[in-house]
Amino acid sequence: MTEATLQPPMASIGATLRLLAPTWRRLVLASLLGALAVAGTVALMGTSAWMLAKASTRPGEAALGLTIVAVQVFGLSRGFARYGERLVGHDAALRLLGDLRASLFDRLVELAPVSLPAFRSGELLAAVVADVDQLQDLVLRVLPPFVVAALVGTGATAAMVVLLPQAGLALGCSMLLAIFVLPCVAVRLEARGDSDRVHARAALAARLVDLVDGASELEAFGATAAVGNEIAMLDAVVRRNDRQAARRAGITLGLAVGLAGASALLCLIFGIVALGHHQLDPLVLGSLVVVPLATFEVVAPLPAAVASFRLARQSAGRLATIMSTPAMREEPQGPPRTPVGTDVSLEALEVTYPDGTWALRGIDLDLPAGSVVGIVGRSGAGKSTLGLAIAGAMSPTAGHARLGECSTTALSAAQLHGLVGCIEQQPVIFDASLRDNLRLARRDATDADLVRALDEVGLGGFLEELSQGLDARLGPQGVVPSGGQLQRLAVARARLAAWPITIYDEPAEHLDEDAARAMTALLTSPNEGRTTVLITHRLEGLEAVDQVLVVDQGRCIEQGTPAALLAAGGAFAARLEAERSHRNASTPTIHPRTRSVA
Repeated sequence: MTEATLQPPMASIGATLRLLAPTWRRLVLASLLGALAVAGTVALMGTSAWMLAKASTRPGEAALGLTIVAVQVFGLSRGFARYGERLVGHDAALRLLGDLRASLFDRLVELAPVSLPAFRSGELLAAVVADVDQLQDLVLRVLPPFVVAALVGTGATAAMVVLLPQAGLALGCSMLLAIFVLPCVAVRLEARGDSDRVHARAALAARLVDLVDGASELEAFGATAAVGNEIAMLDAVVRRNDRQAARRAGITLGLAVGLAGASALLCLIFGIVALGHHQLDPLVLGSLVVVPLATFEVVAPLPAAVASFRLARQSAGRLATIMSTPAMREEPQGPPRTPVGTDVSLEALEVTYPDGTWALRGIDLDLPAGSVVGIVGRSGAGKSTLGLAIAGAMSPTAGHARLGECSTTALSAAQLHGLVGCIEQQPVIFDASLRDNLRLARRDATDADLVRALDEVGLGGFLEELSQGLDARLGPQGVVPSGGQLQRLAVARARLAAWPITIYDEPAEHLDEDAARAMTALLTSPNEGRTTVLITHRLEGLEAVDQVLVVDQGRCIEQGTPAALLAAGGAFAARLEAERSHRNASTPTIHPRTRSVA
């Protein structure tokens, strides 16, 4: 993975805020409810201070009746408003996370299988989990605190101006400093610290995934300690960054508390002076002091909001890197066409990689529906790339690739997935039961269908060995199939899915000679009118296919029926003869033992 992918540029402020567009109504409502909750707290404190001062004069019960009701109303409204703010805010955050993850998964599907290997699995895990989770702070901890601070600060300042203009001016200036200057100080402090907090966490997650996935290989080559030391170093960097972030947050929080105390002190001084000039009711003096303290409750989250916004911008930049990675497949312009027929037709097909180097050039192929074609060649000759081009995963840069009457670029990804199935060289199993792993291909498959598919690919004995049968758990927490068994499971899935066109990439790679010939015979047999593309470097057994393409360095050097290619005596015939000779030479000759007679 490139360094640019590890440390992508920070997303712009506008691009980060545009992520909130789908949830702006709920965001506004949550902010208003939050402002109402804090306003209730400020009003409760101010009213309570006035009531206590009034009660010290021993008035009649009727004089405090309205005030007591107001205190009860403010206390209840504060709780209800806070509950509503949490409910609406978290609903907006969860909707945002759901939309972001859905969009990210859609993009990953578009990038697979060609462009996805550019990212390490740990980086993708960090993007899907940590980075998306970080963006929920935009809804919960970034914008609402500033909106609440602006609304409550304005309302409290207006109320203080009514009580005492000088106190209102002091509170207003303090709030302006807290809302505009204090975040700038937090930004400067953040700029002085490490700017790669998110990247360090992502790198740590990536290395942990590498350690877990490659534990056996690392142990075999004695590299576990080296990777463990690297993880320890990354963990130290993460903890150092966290300590620095906590220290910066403490500084800004201390400044906020200092502003609150200075504002309350100024209001007290102005109040005492106003009392000396008989410009203020003595009962109001307590409210002048507690209102600024209660109002500055809205200031405490602002420094953390600035830090969260910076982290959110970094996470948005990482996600933007994935979302902007070019796919090798072009999406159709306009509404996708409806496929008609499942013939495969390639005309002067040329495919190039993003760096401009060409992978395929001048490939022609006419494959009627229901036929079987074998694509052979040495490793790196372009066989898998040709299979991806047939599947529509790579768009041609020249020529045409058609399925039926439609170009692959005119079909949507969903249509292609319904028409073409591609079984890759490294199939995946999930940590689930054997039944669930097979029913990925067809959700309505019965147990009889699953057993039949396993028998077809030679896994009947494997099923009998499992004490729980189809309910046996596969994966790290259960039975771990061998490479050959895994390959057979992938073929069984494909047989269950019954795609109109199925592409098998080295389906016999991990099988022994006899099992490989049996697998090739199964895949080259007629399959109810469905088209089969068999990519392999094994030539034995291909005598039964309808066509053979011999690919070398991205070009088709031979093409025709197996009989015609054998008669021509070209590359296909030479490689088949060499393969047979190698097999015969490697087969041990068993000589009968002779008994010596004394």
